[in-house]
Amino acid sequence: MDGVLNKFDYPMCIGALDGTHISIKAPQGLESDYYNYKKFHSIIILATVDSNMLFTYANVGAPGRCNDAYVYSKCQLYDVIQNDTYSKHYMKINNIKVQSHLIADSAFKLDRTLMKPYTILPDMPKENATFNYRLSRCRCTIERPFGLLKNRFRCLKRKMEFHMDNTTNIIKTLVVLHNLCIITGDHSEADWDMLAPENIYKSLCIKHQQV
Repeated sequence: MDGVLNKFDYPMCIGALDGTHISIKAPQGLESDYYNYKKFHSIIILATVDSNMLFTYANVGAPGRCNDAYVYSKCQLYDVIQNDTYSKHYMKINNIKVQSHLIADSAFKLDRTLMKPYTILPDMPKENATFNYRLSRCRCTIERPFGLLKNRFRCLKRKMEFHMDNTTNIIKTLVVLHNLCIITGDHSEADWDMLAPENIYKSLCIKHQQV
């Protein structure tokens, strides 16, 4: 929470949550389960990251047909975040208790443990647009590690044609290696860190409108 507050001036955030698709050769007989809305077979990495672009949680292997919100509702993280440990850390804003929480995009369900942006409208009130901008500055922390992960380990950009157990183990290993690279200062070739927050916000708005 301190890292997010210091970098993005956003309080009580314990991590950014999102998912990404990894192309695979679908298991025989289960092709329809792994066929996603982007028109290819995949499994999902659902992950949270901190302000330093380190993965703090990763769920690997959900069929591409599932949406991120459904995967989140069925994963261990959803149960862990309901623990009293997180509700005991809070601040009051206009007499409303805001506890420590995750942040995510509009595909997820809003509750006391997860904050998402207001729906984007042409006549959106200024305070709502300001909140969305502030939230997007934090959410960019999950978009960038996914890009770094795929740029550093190029096999994730191609179809992975291994046995499903091997595929998920490879991806989990690459997530751990990504963290080790960040910790040791081994930077990726692409300048993913250089995109300005306002440009990220615009790209997220375009992505939302396309969905």
